[in-house]
Amino acid sequence: MMKRLVLGKIAYRLFKDEATHYAKGDKDSRELSDRAEQKAKKKKTLLRGVYEDVTLFIEALRAWKRGEYTNFPYRTIVLLIVGLLYFLSPVDLIPDFFIGLGLLDDAAVVAFIAKQVQKDLQPFRKWKNTLIIENGHKK
Repeated sequence: MMKRLVLGKIAYRLFKDEATHYAKGDKDSRELSDRAEQKAKKKKTLLRGVYEDVTLFIEALRAWKRGEYTNFPYRTIVLLIVGLLYFLSPVDLIPDFFIGLGLLDDAAVVAFIAKQVQKDLQPFRKWKNTLIIENGHKK
């Protein structure tokens, strides 16, 4: 738990400014979410416990940017983007090229952020599941 807290704080300090630019629309979050989705799919087995969180971060960011789901506090959006930026960054505490170890810090950061924004992600997850049920497929 302490490791997650420290990594989460480091990630926030490293990527807060860039995440703010994405949240404000100064940078294209579509490209960010597409790259995160590609990496997550490639590393799915290595991400085990946080794969769902990464994909939820991506879905939440996309729904927010499209204006489909606007109930996120700005801070939550920034934190989700920080998590995705850290996940994508090749330069982090344990470089991703260390097979088996390289994603440990990424997973810890994602898990920490997921815990921090859990109260905002739960209603989003319900909203998303309602859409799936209503439309009979994933939107």
